[in-house]
Amino acid sequence: MPKSDQMPKKDQVPEKQQELKGMQAHREGLDILHEISTLLNTPLTYRQLAICTSLIEEGVNPETLASVVKVLMAEHPEEENSKGSA
Repeated sequence: MPKSDQMPKKDQVPEKQQELKGMQAHREGLDILHEISTLLNTPLTYRQLAICTSLIEEGVNPETLASVVKVLMAEHPEEENSKGSA
């Protein structure tokens, strides 16, 4: 039987549940974004989309980020063929 000091406190349980729900919602949103990206034939991987999304959430200008991604893709076209590795 676990000791009482190892059990989460009552006020911590809802906080953890909220955190898990937030993570699940973030993942679902990213899944949808990846589906749209695939339908539009963008060469971005799931991981690359996650990075771009995180950068935008942190305040990076989306148009500037898109420009940088285009330049990087033009400079490194060989990376496009190895989608799973990036």
